[in-house]
Amino acid sequence: STASSLMKLGITEMMFDIAMLRGDISGADAMLEGPDATGMLAAPGGRIAGGSSQVQRNIIGERLLGLPREPK
Repeated sequence: STASSLMKLGITEMMFDIAMLRGDISGADAMLEGPDATGMLAAPGGRIAGGSSQVQRNIIGERLLGLPREPK
């Protein structure tokens, strides 16, 4: 449904931004090891799991905004 696409997109984008912010705050050491490094490495996977963010945007555009289907 459109609501689940909105929720998935919002949550995954927020979690990605949080992981990157934690890495920025922690500094260069965060990129080597620890929970911040793990979060930064795992963050892009959240955008893919359960349907990529781009697919979710297409669903929202077509169903909620009434945009034409993407050509195949």
